[in-house]
Amino acid sequence: MKKVFIGHRGVGKTELLKRHQSYFPDIQHFDLDQVIADGEKQSVSDLFGSLGEKYFRQLEEKYFNQIRQNENFVLSLGAGFNTDLIPADLEVVYVSRRTDSDGRIFLNRPRLNAELSPLEEYNLRYSEREPKYRQKADWVYHLPEGVDSTDEIEKTIFQKNFKIKNSYWTLNKESELLLFPQCSNGIELRTDLFDLETILKIIKKYPEDHFLVSIRNQSQVF
Repeated sequence: MKKVFIGHRGVGKTELLKRHQSYFPDIQHFDLDQVIADGEKQSVSDLFGSLGEKYFRQLEEKYFNQIRQNENFVLSLGAGFNTDLIPADLEVVYVSRRTDSDGRIFLNRPRLNAELSPLEEYNLRYSEREPKYRQKADWVYHLPEGVDSTDEIEKTIFQKNFKIKNSYWTLNKESELLLFPQCSNGIELRTDLFDLETILKIIKKYPEDHFLVSIRNQSQVF
């Protein structure tokens, strides 16, 4: 496993990292800000204040490349980390909340644009970072409000253990065929989503799977 969390300031990446470690206790977990603070023996706020943002971004890249040498790891990145530096072999999870676009104010974190109000500063960075996060993400985890301890649903999501008893999965044109083995009873093929020729091809291609053909138009003959 090689996974990174990206997301806006205050979304909850650090706390998610702690919960994720309980779901995968055998995998090393790192918070990049904490790794930098430990390595430089200064807090992130002090590093920003004394050396500036440009130097701090260089430190981020340095310690990120060191962590990348691990065979397995999960890493939480700061909101301002340059996502262009994340290589294709890492799984990128964009951690998002519905409140991201509302703006957040922090009194205990480094100011990046001191000439602006805290809310204006957040909104400026939000508009710059949001498209980059979405472009880089392999998938988006919409973090529910109020999750502050280990959660079975969250655990299921990150373990990708979606097997449900006595269920059929409805296949659509965007569905991954790799999900087939996780289905308990089988796959539903709907005639309003696939033409009959395609349905027959799918059934013949996967003879070991159990299919339910759902006729959605009474005038169709199958």
